[in-house]
Amino acid sequence: MPNIHGASTSSTARDGLSALRVVSHYYIAVAPQVRRELRRWRTRAETIPDATLRTEALAKLDGEALNAEAAATFAVLAPRRHRKDLIRLVVAFQVMYDYLDAVSEHAVADPLRNGLHLHKALLSAIDPVAAPVDFYAYDGAGDDGGYLAELTTVCREAFAGLPAGAVVMPLLRKACRRCGGGQSRTHAVDAAGVGQLARWAARTSPDRTYAWWELAAGAASSLALHALFAAAADPRTEPRVATQVDAAYFPSVCALSTLLDSLVDHDEDERVGSHSFIAYYSHREHATMRLAAIADEAASGTRRLPSGRRHAVIATGVACFYLSNHTETRRFSGHAHDRITKPLGPISNALIVILRLRRYVAA
Repeated sequence: MPNIHGASTSSTARDGLSALRVVSHYYIAVAPQVRRELRRWRTRAETIPDATLRTEALAKLDGEALNAEAAATFAVLAPRRHRKDLIRLVVAFQVMYDYLDAVSEHAVADPLRNGLHLHKALLSAIDPVAAPVDFYAYDGAGDDGGYLAELTTVCREAFAGLPAGAVVMPLLRKACRRCGGGQSRTHAVDAAGVGQLARWAARTSPDRTYAWWELAAGAASSLALHALFAAAADPRTEPRVATQVDAAYFPSVCALSTLLDSLVDHDEDERVGSHSFIAYYSHREHATMRLAAIADEAASGTRRLPSGRRHAVIATGVACFYLSNHTETRRFSGHAHDRITKPLGPISNALIVILRLRRYVAA
């Protein structure tokens, strides 16, 4: 018998069971190490000599620790013997990504050049043959006490322990450049104009069903990288599977996460005049229609992967991470909210409740 979302009762039950397994697996086997890793990086950030960099690093760790926790959800896909390395990798990588997000907003002569250079750290974090880089060469920042270099080193060491690293490396290199470009060009909009972001974004994907700002939003997300890290932790991963994983997450899951994040921040961005991806939509109905369509593609694309139900739970959880934000709920309530969550399935409502509780505990 189909339910109100169009899925059979048995399929809904299997989805619910898969979500329960992912959530329980995460909190029992993954979360304790994630908390240890985050404590370690907070202790390390406290030693940064430069006061500005230290403040930025600590602010990211204190204010956006949930980002690293969300990234670590991918560890539920990893075989037990490679889970520890994967958790070390995704937590350190997300801490680095968030730190770079702050540093690349420094007022410098050429924000785009500075951002692109800083984000070379993403590739350095996984590529054993990457040349040494003075990441702060165009920033003029003070001494970080080796903080960024240590983050890249820990990532590189953890990644080296994953059995299918060589298989996913070509896609990871591409994804690192895409992510760094998206972040850097988005931050440079005020100085270099939106045209450079639009032209670059249009080249990131041949899929013309996506608007340029949707592709730019997807490119700026680190989710495809974390999905590929999880693929690298599975010795059964073949090049074909790695390609499928990247395509399932970019642009759909990545774009959905960044667009929903932009929706949450819309009022504040509008107040201070910051760049906003969600503001490019012509009206609210346009945004609702596209978010629902992208959510549908994210759910269906991840479900087709090996371990598809777990991937679909993760993709749904990513969306619910933002949908659980009360600021967003006030803006997109009722029918519009239902249209976005419908393609994600009935488990989305349960995940929103769980994530609201998690936000309350973390507050």
